Amino acid sequence: MKEVKSMSQIDYEQDRVQSVTQADAAESLSSKVIELKSLEDEIANAEKSVSKLKEQAKQLSQFEIPEMMEKMHITKLKLKDGESVEIKKYTAHLYLKNIKRQLLHGFETTT
Repeated sequence: MKEVKSMSQIDYEQDRVQSVTQADAAESLSSKVIELKSLEDEIANAEKSVSKLKEQAKQLSQFEIPEMMEKMHITKLKLKDGESVEIKKYTAHLYLKNIKRQLLHGFETTT
């Protein structure tokens, strides 16, 4: 005679397998979350590094090089590879005039 299991009987073997499978899945998920956090940290560090490099380039291009060229009375410098650097005071002067004009215009409209 075959033994018929009632619905109230618990299949301990199936329960154990299911528990192990869920534990493996949870461990895998946890590993992926840790991996994501690590990548996000790397991205943040890389962005900080790029930001610092951009600031250094800006300092050189907008302040240090023009100042040195001005002291040497050089308005244009051509490098061996064909690249050139040129100081354009006129552009900066116009830019400042535009800012002053915008400020004055702003004050005129509020009075």
